[in-house]
This record gives sequence, C-alpha cells and structure tokens, in this order.
Amino acid sequence: QPDAWVAPHGAVEIPVQVGVPSTEGHLTRQFFVRLATSAGHETETTLEVQGEALASAKVFPSSLNFGVVDVKDLVCRPIRVQSRRVADLRQAEISFRTDSRFVGVNVGQCRADLLTLDAYLMPPLPFGTFRASIAVTLQDQNNRISLDIPVIASVTSDIYPVPKSLIISQN
Repeated sequence: QPDAWVAPHGAVEIPVQVGVPSTEGHLTRQFFVRLATSAGHETETTLEVQGEALASAKVFPSSLNFGVVDVKDLVCRPIRVQSRRVADLRQAEISFRTDSRFVGVNVGQCRADLLTLDAYLMPPLPFGTFRASIAVTLQDQNNRISLDIPVIASVTSDIYPVPKSLIISQN
C-alpha cells in the first residue's frame, strides 16, 4: 500500500519529523526513501535534512554576579528563563533549590514562554568571596529541563571602616 501516488512529472510532499536534539547547534538528518512505479520499477534514494537545533531554555544572565555587597544588606537580582521546549510555563511544574542558606528564590512573573525569578542574598552573609548555585527545573508532560545558575558575590562590611590615614600623636 503506497503512502502517496504521484502523477508523472508530479511532486509529492513527504512529511518529516525530527526528534528534539539534546544539544544546540547545526543538525543534519538523513532519511531513506523508496519510490516505486505502477509498472514495478523501484528506485531508492537518501534525503538529507539540515537545520539548526535551538537550546531547550535560555537563562539571562547565565550567572549571577552580585558584585560587592555589604554583610547586612538584602540584595535582589532578576533571572529570566525562556523556554522553547516546555509548551506553556504557566502550566509547568517549576522548582528550584540552592546549595546555600544565604540564597533565596521567588517566582516573579510567569508567561507562556518566559519566567522571571527573583534571586536574593539574605543577611547576615559570610565575609569574603561568596559562591553558591541555583538549580531550576521546568517540567511539563513531555519535557524536563534542568538549569544551573552560578552565584558569586564579594561580601564586605561598613561597620568597621578602614581609615584612609591614621594620625598617631604622643603625649
């Protein structure tokens, strides 16, 4: 039973479905096609399909650098997550976790294709270079996307300011 009849010198559209690739970048797929005539002649060929595979999700920014923050300040930065695989973020299960008690995350705005998260550093922060990460998971019936967002800050304090100059007098 043929899938489609083609008139002499005619054309037929062959639908092709390519699964979602696991990586971003150039994509090439080959398909085997067999053509047969009503007179019993057959010919075989390979069709090549090329395209670009888009990432499943993009995070802006890809890492959170809070810069220099004070040990006692609550500092907040937005994270935007754009999904191409999860059909509707408003209906997806969204979860996140951090590896530090000093980092918090709240869901801000959620549209079908864009999720805004508010990431914040909670006082009292430890002095020095602070590093942590935020793991975000988006899941619907067909897809599960996991993202890791590094967090960094340089924590100081203005409680004990360092003087610019020191005058010592003897009595």
